Amino acid sequence: MGLLDRKCNGIGMRMKRKILQFCFRNLTSEERSMFNNCLWSSHAALGYFASRIFPEAIIQHLVGLIKIYRNYGVCEIGCGNGQLLNTLYVKVGDSSRNFLGIDLNQEQTEINKERYNEKGGLNFECRDIFQHMLRIKDNVFLFSFGSFTVFTREMVDKLFLLIKNCPHKITLAFYEPVYEKMMVSGTSEFRNGYAFFHDYVGLAEKNGLTIIQKELCASDTLIFLVCHN
Repeated sequence: MGLLDRKCNGIGMRMKRKILQFCFRNLTSEERSMFNNCLWSSHAALGYFASRIFPEAIIQHLVGLIKIYRNYGVCEIGCGNGQLLNTLYVKVGDSSRNFLGIDLNQEQTEINKERYNEKGGLNFECRDIFQHMLRIKDNVFLFSFGSFTVFTREMVDKLFLLIKNCPHKITLAFYEPVYEKMMVSGTSEFRNGYAFFHDYVGLAEKNGLTIIQKELCASDTLIFLVCHN
């Protein structure tokens, strides 16, 4: 394939992506949820999982929180290739606790099970967080790094309400992309691609969650929020 052909192909792919993103913005909330579920459960998502990078400061912060909630199970929402969950499992150093990673991608989940099968207490399941909330039978420390950006506002609302009404103690900690005005805007806005910015503080308070900690970090590009029911 010549240089001109490659450039034309590249332009064509960018145009297709722009068209798809435009169509995505005109879908209903339910249709956007279905689209993202299909996207992240597909084979194409595996490449993204492999490229994720987790800052050491965030890892240490989560390790500290997991140690504070020492009588809680640990569950990562949208665990991808299990890299972050495995790192936390090793650094916490308590194999008697249950560390569970849940993800929509069945193919990646099977890879994780094979990769980490010798580590007792480190487990992976293919399910979404709404299915998982119905299976919780003990106190749980839930956490996420970037997974909520593909949640519609209605999905975040639904999750926070499920946490509030759960009969067990649930602590939720997450890092999500944001910009400062979203701390007080009371709205949700589109990011690039098929993702969103949300007013997580407002949504947590609306659904009756108690906020323990909130701060902007990483040069004000991430919000860190810890809350419980």
